[in-house]
Amino acid sequence: MPAGRLSIAIAMAALLMPIGGAHAQDTLDEAMTVRFPDSTLVGEDRKNYDARSFALGMKPKSSAEDRLDLEGKVATARYETAATASPLEILRSLQRAFRAQGYETRFECTDRCNTLGVWLGKQGLRTPSNGWRTLRTVTMEREAQGQRTMVAVAASTLDDVSSYAVLALSTEAEVAQAEVQSAEKIASAISAEGAAAIYGLEFETGKAELLPAAEPALTQMAGFLMADPEVSILLVGHTDNEGTFDYNLDLSERRARAVRQALIDRHGIGADRLTSIGVSFAAPKAPNTSAEGRARNRRVEMVPR
Repeated sequence: MPAGRLSIAIAMAALLMPIGGAHAQDTLDEAMTVRFPDSTLVGEDRKNYDARSFALGMKPKSSAEDRLDLEGKVATARYETAATASPLEILRSLQRAFRAQGYETRFECTDRCNTLGVWLGKQGLRTPSNGWRTLRTVTMEREAQGQRTMVAVAASTLDDVSSYAVLALSTEAEVAQAEVQSAEKIASAISAEGAAAIYGLEFETGKAELLPAAEPALTQMAGFLMADPEVSILLVGHTDNEGTFDYNLDLSERRARAVRQALIDRHGIGADRLTSIGVSFAAPKAPNTSAEGRARNRRVEMVPR
């Protein structure tokens, strides 16, 4: 068969029939039907709501410009197939299949990609660790019917087996309402532990602008401060360990400063009662090895001074 016809045949074979129609609620499931021919599913995982990062460049761990941080409905799947299929063949086949679904390529790496291996693994795109010298990866995006869906593929070869993983995230997903710590619980935590970790202070990803969803937490913080006019507080910003220490130090400082300013401007707390600092990821509450742990580490703590 001529090479051109063979490429078309591979692309068509990789695109399986979607489950149901292409409606907004099932675009993630549709994305997960794309599979390289004669491959075996060896593991999968789904989260109704979680955070993942997608590579947009070669330094996603240290550069915010080289990654896209998103939250939503997440699915990952890992496959194996014969090593006669090269990682590049797998990548191109799935890339064409996703393109047929309306996805556009945002980033690809087809040479010297081994430096991405550990970071991709943390996002769920796990391939054999000593196969990273053969690693190939692509990030693609689609917006349809008001829904944004991202997919990423990583493929590599080890011994007589080729492996690849697919990550898909849909931004249209419901998240459970977080419990906002009351002013009384803040006081109790400070009395018992010397500090109170405040969650619910929502920011734009990678930025220090507070979102409207942060207001309930700010209100309770202000309630604690108004109940005890004599107390002065350190507002200590904490992050997870995605990115360099210096990048997160700056981010944690700016976020703590934004909380301080919001308490002053919106709730009338005296500026002399509030001091903001950031400590990057120097004092984690949980291991940074899971999305749940990283979420616990992203916080602002209230510490009496």
